[in-house]
Amino acid sequence: MSLSICNELDEENLHILSIVSRDFNNLTSDNNIWSQLALRRWEHKQGIKEICEENRIFWFKKPGTWKIVYNIVEREAQRTLLDVNDLVENSWICTVSQLSQLNETIKLYARQKKAMPNQNYLKNIDNRLARNQLVTFSPDGTYTHNHEVFSRSWPFPWSIAGDGSVSLNHQPFTPSRSPDWKLIISNGILAFTSPGNGSFRRKLKEFNSELITEFRQDHLR
Repeated sequence: MSLSICNELDEENLHILSIVSRDFNNLTSDNNIWSQLALRRWEHKQGIKEICEENRIFWFKKPGTWKIVYNIVEREAQRTLLDVNDLVENSWICTVSQLSQLNETIKLYARQKKAMPNQNYLKNIDNRLARNQLVTFSPDGTYTHNHEVFSRSWPFPWSIAGDGSVSLNHQPFTPSRSPDWKLIISNGILAFTSPGNGSFRRKLKEFNSELITEFRQDHLR
């Protein structure tokens, strides 16, 4: 079987073929096969292809490295239990549905016993919400954003529970990943979205450090 045939196989079939014999295992661990498979699959993911291109040549220095890299990235893409670094290291955008914006405006004015504003005023509020979406999470357990239309931004508390749920301003949010691997924290009304590629860089940096150590040990033997 040639490399050209293996290049047409997907991850599942490559793994099946690798357990047939030692020769097939060596063949299906070829860096060219896994690098091409990886870069095809990660074409439209959140910056993953670009991250891997930065290390492309380095990962060709040792047989089987690209297969390991592929598995590291794919495992990380399945992770939805967030940690502090996911929130602090990544940039985040907060979005609100138009319906919830309108409802919150109505409630606010009802509490203040004011007349319902006209549609132009509501449109202006929507425009201000659309412009002020950037969210910053700090390591001290607070975050700030400018989604508060009628006041200045101030710190809100955040925390991560043991079950992986995220509490933002004492409200429960559920983390997930989009098909293109963005990180999403949502409660059905508010959605905090991030490219989320900081964790991929961190994992691959750790792997690179281990690989450099192996290179040094091999050189000393």
